[in-house]
Amino acid sequence: MLNRTDEDAQLAVDVFFTDRPPVTVEGLVCGAGRVRHFRLDDPLDMEGFEIPVGTDYGIVVRASAAVSLQYTRVDTRSTALTLMTTAGQPVAALDACAVPKFAHRLQPGASQDP
Repeated sequence: MLNRTDEDAQLAVDVFFTDRPPVTVEGLVCGAGRVRHFRLDDPLDMEGFEIPVGTDYGIVVRASAAVSLQYTRVDTRSTALTLMTTAGQPVAALDACAVPKFAHRLQPGASQDP
C-alpha cells in the first residue's frame, strides 16, 4: 500500500469467499507519505484475522484517502515458490460512512469465527 497523501489512510479490507459470508477487516492504517505491507495470512497484519492456506478468496480494499495498491501472492505449496504480482492500482478515497453492511464484520481484537 502506498499513501502519497498528507493524511493517514484508514483502510478496510472486504474478504469474499466461495463457501462462507464475507468478512470485513477494519482498523488498518497506512500513514501519510508512507508504504505499508500487509500479509493476508498474518493475524498481526490483519487485526487478528487470517485467510487460511488453501482457501479461495477475493478482496476489495477501501480507503479514506487516495492510495495505490500492489497485490502480490506467493504460492508456498511446494519448495519451488511461485510469485504473482499486479501493477500498482489506484484506490479512490471513500467516505467512511459508505461502509457496506456485511453479515460478519471483524472489529480489531475480535474472534474471526462468524
